[in-house]
Formats: sequence, structure tokens, C-alpha cells
Amino acid sequence: MTFASVVMNFFFGGLNTYVVLFGRHFGGSIYYGILESMSAVGILLGMTVVYRQLKKLTVRQSYLIGNFGRALFMILTVVSYNQFWLFAIIYLLSFVFQGLTQVFETPMIQATVGSDQLGKVMTCFYTLVSVTLPLGSLAFSFLADRFDLRLFLLLFALFYAGIFLLFLASHAFKKVDELQLS
Repeated sequence: MTFASVVMNFFFGGLNTYVVLFGRHFGGSIYYGILESMSAVGILLGMTVVYRQLKKLTVRQSYLIGNFGRALFMILTVVSYNQFWLFAIIYLLSFVFQGLTQVFETPMIQATVGSDQLGKVMTCFYTLVSVTLPLGSLAFSFLADRFDLRLFLLLFALFYAGIFLLFLASHAFKKVDELQLS
């Protein structure tokens, strides 16, 4: 979980750089603003509406759906790259699934760690995750001229597909449904 979150935040740092370039690609700052709004609304919808709709599923199933949906919709952003509104809607949907996964991450960690170690583990987790966001922004700001926007989206999608497959194949992750997250 920590490894996935660390690498994910590195890519989100890159996305902070690339979303500005997406705005420029589509015609300017108004498009950047719309895309930023789409990401915020998507996360909110994923954390509330979609989470409530999937409550009858297991935690594992919901988390896997979140990662699969994120990968799928990020791949679709590559395909819709030249049509702004289609791109924006697909971009929003990718963040819906991001919001869904975020609902489960901290409770899963908290439920697996003993209360006597929780402070240490959560401090370590958030330190590692927090450091990679600005590092990703910095790294991808240097790479932005060398990496096509679609290539970045594809790499981001492939990372999510890899995370989905990693959690799908993990024997330890199958035990997550035994945890009390509520």
C-alpha cells in the first residue's frame, strides 16, 4: 500500500505539471481551470456517491474496482486527447475512481497496524507519500519538454493497471475483507 501510494503521488506531482500543459493544448487557462474542477468534483463523487453505491461489495472488491477504473479511464484520456469535452468527462471519471480508492487507504492501514505502532507507521507513510508529490512535480517539469502529453497519460494509466494487477494477485491483500474498517 505504501509503495503504491508513494509512486502514485510521484505521478500526481507529474500530473500537476501536465494539467497545465493540457490546458495549453486545449486553448488556455480556462481549460486548465475546467480540468482542475473536474478532478476535484470527480474525487468528491468517488468518495461519496460511488462509495455509497458500492457498500454492498467487499472492501477488496471496491478497492480493485477503484484501481481498475482509474487505469481504464486514464487510458481513455489518451484516446480522447483531441476532443476537449470528451477528454474532460473521461478525466472526471478517472478521478471518481481515485476518490473511491482514497476512501479505503488510510482505514486499511489503520486496521492492520497495532495501536501501539500506529503513530510511527502513519508518520512514516505520510512522510514518504508527501515527499514524492513535489519530487514528481520537479522531475516531470524537467521531462515535460521531452515527454509527449499522451505518453505521460499512458505511463500514468499503465502504473494504475500495474497497481490493480499487484493487488489482484496479492495473497495478503485478500485478507483485507477480514478487517473492521468502520
